[in-house]
Amino acid sequence: MTVTGEDGCPVEGEMVTAMVNASGKKCISVFPTNQETDENGHAVFTISAKKKTGEAIVTFQAADQSKSIVVTVVK
Repeated sequence: MTVTGEDGCPVEGEMVTAMVNASGKKCISVFPTNQETDENGHAVFTISAKKKTGEAIVTFQAADQSKSIVVTVVK
């Protein structure tokens, strides 16, 4: 995730939180759950599949910004 501020400038030092919907926790994990942005406004997370197939919604939130993605785990 990239966090931007005024005029689209990257924001360094902003805490980003990754949240997985309840049913999605059965098929994926996200690490770390919190990450601080670097000088480019980037926060990096690793999404890993578990042994169960299905869909998960991962929401990344920082201050007043949020972004959700759908992750599909297939065999």
